[in-house]
Amino acid sequence: MIAAALFGAPWVLIPLAPHSFPLPFLVLAIVIGGFGGVVYNITQISLRQSITPERLQGRMNSVMRFIVWGALPLGSLAGGALASTIGLRNTLFVSAIGGSFAILPIWFSPIRTLREIPDPEPPDEPRLEPGLANPLQGPLPAMEESGA
Repeated sequence: MIAAALFGAPWVLIPLAPHSFPLPFLVLAIVIGGFGGVVYNITQISLRQSITPERLQGRMNSVMRFIVWGALPLGSLAGGALASTIGLRNTLFVSAIGGSFAILPIWFSPIRTLREIPDPEPPDEPRLEPGLANPLQGPLPAMEESGA
């Protein structure tokens, strides 16, 4: 929860930076926001991997990457449109405040009460269907009866 807050809230320092000497504001926002982002990503990826069965890890990871990386161009387009209408500083305020609200889904979820990452599920045992010699092979050939 702290990492999620550190990831969103400090970005409001960027539009608050004075024109005369913005460097401390910018450095503080980037250091705190960057630290929060790294810690948040480590914990959320670890949690996702621990609660997802091994056989679904690739699917889960691809869906999450599609959602996260797929939203970036849409956010860039919206940010550009907003900046051209209300100005860059106001757009930075809107994005910083919006980023701060990203903590709300976590706050209202059961994740907030977790104190340790759950143990992973045991891997599924490969099951053979009757008549299969190997899961990668097809059915066994029919046995010919010998006339002996």
